[in-house]
Amino acid sequence: MYIPGDFSVSSEQQLLSFIDEFSFASLIDNTLECTLLPLLQRREEGKILLEGHLARKNPQSNSLDGREVLVLFQGPHAYISPSWYHNAPAVPTWNYVVVEARGSLHALNDDDTRSILTSSILKFDPELLDKKDILPDTLVDKLLPKITGLQVRVDSIAGKFKLNQNKSCEDQRLTLAELSQQSDHNARALAEYWLAVSRDKSENC
Repeated sequence: MYIPGDFSVSSEQQLLSFIDEFSFASLIDNTLECTLLPLLQRREEGKILLEGHLARKNPQSNSLDGREVLVLFQGPHAYISPSWYHNAPAVPTWNYVVVEARGSLHALNDDDTRSILTSSILKFDPELLDKKDILPDTLVDKLLPKITGLQVRVDSIAGKFKLNQNKSCEDQRLTLAELSQQSDHNARALAEYWLAVSRDKSENC
């Protein structure tokens, strides 16, 4: 991923927080197979691990042999009109936030796969664990042979937060105000995330 210096994110903690928030990822292997799936992140002995599961019938299940993969986590994004800027001339662009992880893909055993399923429910729907009438253990036991747990052992991670950092503070404020007023929910989501990132920075416009 091409990342100009203005848009680069070097804080690993910020990147991992982003993955926690936007955990639905694109998993791409070197055969160009791609699967969209939620991935959970954790650390083990200093190594970042991304974990989830695939259907055994998914062709990408054949990639769980240590081969290299690319994982993309994408956040909000929106069109940016040059008419929003105070300074002209200018061109249209697209602002977005994305994190890229590269590493090797490995299969997990059934016990670890079951643990990942539990961890996923704890994150996304914790009350479901107590609703055995909806998700009984027998159903999980029945479905477990039809899925494969996976783990990406991350070798590198990078972030690109393209939020008009290359523009003047005035143009940044104008763009943020315009995004906040758009009817497109993606634009408003980008504005909310942009504001959150700005609050966390020690220096900002």
